[in-house]
Amino acid sequence: MKRIIVLFVALVLLPLSLAQEINYLTWGGSAYDIGVAFIPYNDSVFMIGSSDSFGSNRVGFVVKMTGDKFEFQKIIESSERLWVKKAVLWGENLYLVGQVGSTAFENSDAFIAKLDTDGDLEYFKTFGRSFNDEANDITFDNKYLYVVGYTKPTGKTKEGFVAKLTPGGDIVWFVQFGTGNTEAKAVTVSLDAVYVAGTDNDDVFVIKLSKEGELEWAKIWTTDEREDVGDIIFDGLLYVSGSTGESLAFGDGFLLKVSPDGSLINAMNFGLGYQDKIISVIPNNTELILVGNTGNFETRNKDTFIAKFTRDGKLLWFGKFIGAGSDLITSALMQDSVIYVAGYTESSSWEFVVPNVSEVTKKTLYGTLKISWSNYAPKVTKVALASQPHSVKVMQVEGILNSPHAGDAWFFTFGTKPKKEIQSLNTTTTATTIMTTTTTTPVPTKTTTTSSSATTTVTVTKTETTTATTTTITPSSTPITSSSPITTTSEKGGICGPASFLMLFVGTLLMKRRWENG
Repeated sequence: MKRIIVLFVALVLLPLSLAQEINYLTWGGSAYDIGVAFIPYNDSVFMIGSSDSFGSNRVGFVVKMTGDKFEFQKIIESSERLWVKKAVLWGENLYLVGQVGSTAFENSDAFIAKLDTDGDLEYFKTFGRSFNDEANDITFDNKYLYVVGYTKPTGKTKEGFVAKLTPGGDIVWFVQFGTGNTEAKAVTVSLDAVYVAGTDNDDVFVIKLSKEGELEWAKIWTTDEREDVGDIIFDGLLYVSGSTGESLAFGDGFLLKVSPDGSLINAMNFGLGYQDKIISVIPNNTELILVGNTGNFETRNKDTFIAKFTRDGKLLWFGKFIGAGSDLITSALMQDSVIYVAGYTESSSWEFVVPNVSEVTKKTLYGTLKISWSNYAPKVTKVALASQPHSVKVMQVEGILNSPHAGDAWFFTFGTKPKKEIQSLNTTTTATTIMTTTTTTPVPTKTTTTSSSATTTVTVTKTETTTATTTTITPSSTPITSSSPITTTSEKGGICGPASFLMLFVGTLLMKRRWENG
């Protein structure tokens, strides 16, 4: 009798522990659009990226939504192409970095822009050397911003840079470094140091600088294959991610664990298809959540994956987002147990699949990388450089929500807020649809957003939409409710399906046992 009860608990609770609520959004126009940041703010979200759909050149965009309503949709337009690469929310301001200008004519500059939470521009400043410059990533501590990218002091050399800036966009110090073909891709900070990861030719480097811009150590992973960097995070230790072809036929994602003194603790590869890349690393207590892209052998498109590992490198589970076209992510962050992901999509609906794989199969997905980790000796130079105001226009636009055209910016949330934060909702949020009403409606061909009461409808697999009576995508600690339809896609499992058959089976056994003993 006890064995039956234990089996029931294990099989029912395990799917529920993996089930996640997923909510999708797309935004854009008639041309190419890509998201680079999806940021929660109180009961709203910011969607940030670049677009070819508005203006005469590529523009940046910042969209704010509360529930299913737009607060604003704005673009930032320059006289030349503008590419937003990363964005952060610091206090009550958004900071965007990227590149503006023509790379073909070698006159592009790195930029930093500051906006308030109403989308009003406070400044747009550029900085750089004589030729092309680009900012790739931005982070902050309690007083300053730190921006990394590349600079071309001459037409033949490319160096990485780290810039420390005030909240007003003024440069405190600017350090350039490298060996002639170097690019800084990602930055993170601790209480007393700045850590930067990037590429030198096809090799991966990690450097540590003091908060005054002095180099403390530099390490490099030398290889004959092509590598790239996705992220660097400091959480007691350093975690560096990206893509590698090291001794792997189709290319895998990689994750390096590095101590604050620069010694390599271990290196791991992880791959689900071909050309895999780990874009974001999210520390989560005793676990690490990895979010990235993987090639689909069948369709030759790209898919997005989420994987959860223990800190010591054991795979707990992974899942893939499968759409009709290529789906790529550019960044991910987590707040209140919910992951906010930004990227690009060619699909109009997705299916999130968590494969049931054996321990033997898991071992083929990831393993230990034996890499050459050695001292790195880049030339380091402090350069006297000032940022300059740059003229841009900020304009209102009307984008298309949830009806992708020629590739749209893609945003989604993954996960469920703690139960205590959603007690005001009228439905449960355990990723099962048992407490929501479900209707089948024709697939919408276009959803416009010219009305303040615009409907948020997302298509799901098999051309059906699931309409919930309560909106459960609320990126704030104060939940909101809405009667507008919103699509929820959940991992297969939960108490509907196999678990319900198990309940009937257990009930039958209990009745049979009682009858035999009667």
